[in-house]
Amino acid sequence: AAVTPAEGFTTPALAGPSSGLALLDGSQQKSRQTEEVLRLRQYYDDQLREVRLDLERERCKGLELREANLQLEQEVSSTQARKAEWEKLDQQRAAVQAKVHNKLLQHLQEHAESRQALEAAAEAERADKVRALQEARACQALLKDLEQAQHRWARERMDLEEELAHCWTALLATELTHW
Repeated sequence: AAVTPAEGFTTPALAGPSSGLALLDGSQQKSRQTEEVLRLRQYYDDQLREVRLDLERERCKGLELREANLQLEQEVSSTQARKAEWEKLDQQRAAVQAKVHNKLLQHLQEHAESRQALEAAAEAERADKVRALQEARACQALLKDLEQAQHRWARERMDLEEELAHCWTALLATELTHW
C-alpha cells in the first residue's frame, strides 16, 4: 500500500518543544529527515508508478478499443461488400428472370399464333373437304341424272328407231302398193 505524506511524517517546523523532536540531536534529525525524504520519494515513486500503470492500462484499453473498432469497421465493410454482392446478384437474378419471362411470353405468343394458324389451316382444310365432298355429291347426282338421261335417251332412241323402222316399213309397203 502506498504511504501518504501525512502518515508517520513530521516536519521539524511543526514539532514543538514538547514533541520530543527537539531532544533529538542534529544527526538524528538529519537521519530522520533523510528517512522522511526517502519515504516521500518512495511514496511519490509508487504514486508515479501507479499513474504510469493506469496510463499504460488506459493506453492498452485504447489500443484494444481501436483494434475492436478496426475489427468492427472491417466487419461493416465486409458486410457492406456482401450486401453489394447480394444486391448485384439480386439485380442479375431479376434481369435473368425478366429475360426468361419475356422469352416465355414470346414463346407463348408464338405458340398461340402457331396454334391459331394451325386451327385456321385445319378449318380451311375442313372447309375444302366439305366443299370437295359437296362437289363430289353434286357430281354424283349429275352423273346419276346423266345416266338416267342416257337410259331415257337410249329408250327413246330405240322407240324412235322402232317407229322409224315401222314408218319405213309402212312407206315401203305403200310404195310397193303404188307401183
